[in-house]
Amino acid sequence: MRARVEGIRSNGAELHDSEPATSSRDLILDAAEKLMGENGYAATPISAICKESGLPVGSVYHHFDNKAGILAEVVSRGTRRHFAALADAANDESEPELRMWRYYEQAPKILIANVDIIRILFATLQQSPDSSVAAHAHAAVELAASMLCTVIEPVATLRGVSDPAATALRLAHTSITYTWGAVLTAGHDLERLTAQMAPLYDLVRGAIQVEAIEAGMAADNPQLRR
Repeated sequence: MRARVEGIRSNGAELHDSEPATSSRDLILDAAEKLMGENGYAATPISAICKESGLPVGSVYHHFDNKAGILAEVVSRGTRRHFAALADAANDESEPELRMWRYYEQAPKILIANVDIIRILFATLQQSPDSSVAAHAHAAVELAASMLCTVIEPVATLRGVSDPAATALRLAHTSITYTWGAVLTAGHDLERLTAQMAPLYDLVRGAIQVEAIEAGMAADNPQLRR
């Protein structure tokens, strides 16, 4: 799993190094990501993307067949960028509990830098005009969960939880659900997002501790495992 996370980080970095930031394609995607993140897919016409990007409609259709095609590339590009940042945080070489704390402590800054793509992913999961885009969004959620597992599972193992992998996966999905709620309510306000995210680390750590205690009690009293 660690290798997969490192691959995401390196692949994301390589992709962005090879794409000129000032290309017309990137200007279109930047505009679409901003507008779709703020207003939603349905409320973002091609004309608005043209106005925001400063490019004519012919330039948009030179790069993309339709608005669904723009959304697909916005989701693909944005998730690569977001997960490259998450991978850097997940690959901290500290001892497990400090590493987990650092990951959750860094999360608001990473999230606020990618708030529009997170909003788009959330909306895409609810209702996408293209099933392939929705599939990509679902895959992005599972990738986020796998990255979180690399941070949570070592702590669960250290604490003596009976099934560290299952605990990590459950708490990873819980963290994603909590995080998306915080992002949707905080928007681009880093201070507000940081405050809303602050309890999450303690909730995850507390849940691990409870399961560790239960595992210890079951080991001391075999009848509790029945």
